[in-house]
Amino acid sequence: MKIKDIVFNDYQGLRRYGVVVDKYMKDSWAYVRVRWVNDDAYERAMAWWEELGQGDRRPYEYRADQVKKIDAVREIEQLRRCIKATEVKS
Repeated sequence: MKIKDIVFNDYQGLRRYGVVVDKYMKDSWAYVRVRWVNDDAYERAMAWWEELGQGDRRPYEYRADQVKKIDAVREIEQLRRCIKATEVKS
């Protein structure tokens, strides 16, 4: 994984997409910082935790194995094929 890679993370059923903006080593692990895109549902979930008095539960860095790199072009093409498959009459 490297800077500018497109990644995703699942948080309790929310699929989050973002771009790696920093990568570094800490305690023998690779860590990344991610700029999440269109992350409103996650932000609402975090605000809810804060309203319950749980404080800020957002991680600001992720161990590299907590996010998965994706090939966005390939993913989009696969999703287009899936959509097309739903349009085919049986």
